[in-house]
Amino acid sequence: MYSHFNFQNIRRIMFVLTCLFTVTMAAEAQFTQSTAVMPPYSNKLSDYMASPGKINSIITVSSGYDRAEYRIYVHGTLMSTDESIIIHTKNDYKPATPIFIKGMPSPTGAVIFAPYTLTYSDILQIFNPQFLEYKGITRDQAAQQGLPENSYQICFSIYDYDTGRPLSGASACSNVFNVSSVEAPMIISPVNQALLSEPETKNIVFTWTRPPGSPVTTQYKLKIIELNSPNDNYQDKLNSVGYPTFFETTVMSNTYLYSIANPQLNQGKTYAFMVTAVDPSNQTSFKNKGKSEPSIFSCKMEEKKSSAGSTGSDFAFMIPRKLPQNKPDTLAVSNNQDLLVNWGWIKKVTPDSVILTDAESIQSLGIDKYILNITKKKSNNAANQPFHFSQTFTKDINGNISNKLQVSEQDANNAGFKDGDIYFATIKQYGQNGNLIDTVNSSDFLYKRITDEQNQDVSVQVVLKYSFKGFPEIYPVSNADVIAEALIPALAASTEDFSPTITIGNKSYKKIASTAFTTDDFGKITGKLPVPIKYLKDETIYCRLIIGNQYYVDDDFEPQVVVADKNGGTPFVDFGQLTAKTYAYKLNLNVKKRFTSYYITQDGKKVTVEHKEKSEAQKEFEKIKSEDFANTLNDENQAGYYATNFSSVAPGIPVILYRIDKNKYIPKYEGDIDLKTPVSGGKITVVAKGITAVEGGKSYAVFERLLASNTDKYKILAVKDIDQWINKQNQSVSQITKAIKPQTSQSPQTYQFKPNTAITPTEKIMLEAVVADIITSGGSSVNFIDGNEFIAEPMEFGLNLPENDDPDAYYRTVSADYDIISCKPPTSVIRGRLLYTWKSDKGKVKRPLANTRFRVVVNYVDDKNVSIGSTKQNYINLPGMPGGSESYTFIPDKSGNPEDLVPLFDQYMTMASGITNSNGDFEVEAVNMNFKGDLGAGTVQHSKTSHSAPIVTPGAGLK
Repeated sequence: MYSHFNFQNIRRIMFVLTCLFTVTMAAEAQFTQSTAVMPPYSNKLSDYMASPGKINSIITVSSGYDRAEYRIYVHGTLMSTDESIIIHTKNDYKPATPIFIKGMPSPTGAVIFAPYTLTYSDILQIFNPQFLEYKGITRDQAAQQGLPENSYQICFSIYDYDTGRPLSGASACSNVFNVSSVEAPMIISPVNQALLSEPETKNIVFTWTRPPGSPVTTQYKLKIIELNSPNDNYQDKLNSVGYPTFFETTVMSNTYLYSIANPQLNQGKTYAFMVTAVDPSNQTSFKNKGKSEPSIFSCKMEEKKSSAGSTGSDFAFMIPRKLPQNKPDTLAVSNNQDLLVNWGWIKKVTPDSVILTDAESIQSLGIDKYILNITKKKSNNAANQPFHFSQTFTKDINGNISNKLQVSEQDANNAGFKDGDIYFATIKQYGQNGNLIDTVNSSDFLYKRITDEQNQDVSVQVVLKYSFKGFPEIYPVSNADVIAEALIPALAASTEDFSPTITIGNKSYKKIASTAFTTDDFGKITGKLPVPIKYLKDETIYCRLIIGNQYYVDDDFEPQVVVADKNGGTPFVDFGQLTAKTYAYKLNLNVKKRFTSYYITQDGKKVTVEHKEKSEAQKEFEKIKSEDFANTLNDENQAGYYATNFSSVAPGIPVILYRIDKNKYIPKYEGDIDLKTPVSGGKITVVAKGITAVEGGKSYAVFERLLASNTDKYKILAVKDIDQWINKQNQSVSQITKAIKPQTSQSPQTYQFKPNTAITPTEKIMLEAVVADIITSGGSSVNFIDGNEFIAEPMEFGLNLPENDDPDAYYRTVSADYDIISCKPPTSVIRGRLLYTWKSDKGKVKRPLANTRFRVVVNYVDDKNVSIGSTKQNYINLPGMPGGSESYTFIPDKSGNPEDLVPLFDQYMTMASGITNSNGDFEVEAVNMNFKGDLGAGTVQHSKTSHSAPIVTPGAGLK
């Protein structure tokens, strides 16, 4: 133990106590506090304690007191309403700095205090993880599994900073908010017990909800089984390992297109399926083990799938129209004219025109699906049979929901629609949690069968390409969905046409027909667009193309005039080649070599350094010591942990940027992938490669032509000595080949990593093998490379789509940091020569100290270059136990902050050892950590774990 007597300190302490006494005699201020927690309410603790603006809390101090400033600190508590879970600030925690609430004198002499709002920094300080206590839940459970389902509140208590006394009326709790565990996915489509026609079975879109609160890395396993009978116990069979699986796949998105490339579904058969959510990091707990409710569908020829939709602001039905005097609209159907019900979010642009804004309205309101119901209102037929029609429309991968029901005459008749009967439609809008947002009814309509109106096919031809701004290359828009729309000028439309006006540039149009195409591998489309003949006779018809993919920007695609064939053949429109833009960017990746914790030992002969963190047992043991020293030191054997936050540049490090399970809708060509790079469907797709170079004091790897997305992400991995790794693999393959075919004499080609160049076919295979080997080796994602020189881990990175008004939307330049951890501490090379003289030699001849072992040690000296002395620590620091320890602490002059104290625990610690040569010369590499430089003037305190008084040595300065 030790004590430190200093008269100057005593005088300062007495002055502080006098001030505190004066405060306690003053009248108490009245503190009030209002607190609110903003939605949404997740189960992640960090969402509440480390999210700006999540917690709003205002402190109000009543006026009229003679004190112009209050120094306070705040404790916080998050607790469930039943108090089964309580997470609160430790009772003895007092932050290093107070919160100041300052007042201003009023004309009457009273002091008025403005309301004080807790800042983001205040909230972080109040809920500092190091000073929180947990009841009913552990720290690890809260971090890994989140808060359990319950109702919660956040409360604050205010304390006087100088006395620690609670201030009256200063406790306030927030609104009660509910936290739910992460739900399992809910099946959206196909709907349960759906009946699918034969064409529908060729392309079934399986969609499900992405559970709120689930991590972006969540994987979804779709499992389908074939049933012998619709009455089978499909719930148990789906969960049975022994029951045969018809189809199974795992995807990252919440949709899967089951196409003709998958096993063919059998007509007349019934299938059961479910989706299971899996968190690869095992940190998220899903309800029902992540399994959705099972659903079934049957393959029959009954219903027809509805088509896709567009955008809006006030939700309304365009078809059926709202007619004067509430007369029912007539919806005519024939062999060539489908029953069409159309709706959308409509926004008026001018008194005479509107636009659809479905996408932004769906996003802002959180709409997840529409359920359309059609009800019979009046029958004009003798046989008035019961009727009900319902269909669900769910959000697609682009965030859109179809805005129309289109049913053929035959399917409408099969569904029970009767000629002459009157119906009305209802749409219910639902959110992701199944909450009903709104219900909208259409006007009445009369279902009427008519004779066919003839259509004329218009031939559509186009080759679609895409490019990156600032780069000359263009690439095909492969296998993308494209909508072709036939348009007429808005002024030429019928006065009874209430469909939305489409504004393109400064011209307005009405849509009269549309169809969907899919580009081939070369981005080419050759197809037919059916257009009513009546428009071809009298009107100028235009055609425009829309790419249904977030990655392509088709704003520059102008409508083209449909040209009539002079010889009476098929009308046509040839767009030639159109080039879409992309939301791309350049990434400057700042790769830093970071130094963390190292264990240094010396046995009198050599110094050994390991990259090593303290064990939990080591940390617990240090808690019981009266001094917080990390080393066991003496002249013969030394061992200690050295921690640092130092980082340095890392030039010459190869870095690979890649995707995992690249989705088919993502453009094939990006980064360093060009037309000569083969496109594969493997798990790993290497996109770009870079190597770090020093620029402006930082080491950057640069990646060009990356694609922005709100959902899809890249992975980044640094790989040291990738050339040697690949060449070693090539050598192994060559040896195997020669063993099989001895006549093979060709040597393997040497690989050289070249950054920012096109990825060749052979290189693609090798690089993807490197990444796959690293991330799967030993089931760990840690990349141990090159004799433990550094450790690198994969890092996820993505850039969101730009704002609408971003002038650099089509090519931005962004920066990101990526750390590699050095397995070797920072070092310095020391070169020199050791000489000695005999004390009795009057000539003082210097002779080389040859073949002599020596050590480089840490020494703290005063301004006269005199050492402060040695320190010994034996990790025996408890009263009544033999041994004890010694330590030095430097106290700067005029310092009242305990954080300014500098423990000199590494005094006399060995940082290198070596042996001189025959001429006394040496060169050693010394650990260069914990550098302090000139500490300035102050006092060195030498303490022991004995009962003797400490030794205090004033000094003018210390180095």
